[in-house]
Amino acid sequence: MMPSEPKKIASRSTIYLPIDFILTKPTTEINEQYKKLPLLAALTEDPAKFFKSYVSMRNHLIATKPYQIKINDDPRKILSRLKQKTGLNVSQLTELCFQL
Repeated sequence: MMPSEPKKIASRSTIYLPIDFILTKPTTEINEQYKKLPLLAALTEDPAKFFKSYVSMRNHLIATKPYQIKINDDPRKILSRLKQKTGLNVSQLTELCFQL
């Protein structure tokens, strides 16, 4: 059985980030962070290490703030693949970019 195509990410999306992230120009600042997506993708090549190092820190609920942004084309493709590969949602992947 062949892997299914990743579900496309909408160009206009609402991203939920921790309230301690202060963004004045959310679209610009988040798209800037998406330049780290190739690094994040490389880190997922070792799933055990990735989840131990980057996801285990999220074992509690945190307050978030919504940001409606326009995601550029290239990051949408990488986000779609990472979402399928890791099971994380776009907001979680975005938060990881800020933490890299």
